[in-house]
Amino acid sequence: MKKEDLKLAEKLLKEFNKYIDDLQRMGIDLIETPLFDCFGKLFDLLIKTNYRTEGQDWINWFFFEKGDTGLKAFDGKGREICRDFDELYSIVEDYER
Repeated sequence: MKKEDLKLAEKLLKEFNKYIDDLQRMGIDLIETPLFDCFGKLFDLLIKTNYRTEGQDWINWFFFEKGDTGLKAFDGKGREICRDFDELYSIVEDYER
C-alpha cells in the first residue's frame, strides 16, 4: 500500500472517531450499532487486503492501542521503534502482500 494511502486511512479513522466522540457527547451512542461495526469491518478489510498478519498487527497497535496513550514498542535490542507514522510505515512495508 502506498504511504499516502495508509496515511489517508489514518486520517479517515481519526475523523470517524471524532464524529463518534462528538455524537456521544450529545447523548447519541453509535458504538453498539451496525454503522460502527460496518466501518470497523471495512477498515479491517482494507488492512487485510494489503498486509500479512504481522503488518496488520502493527497497524492495529499503532492506530488503536498506541494512539496518544504513550505506549511504546521496542526491538530485540531494547531500542524504541514505531514512534511515529513514518516508522510504522517502514515496519509494515516488510509485511505487504
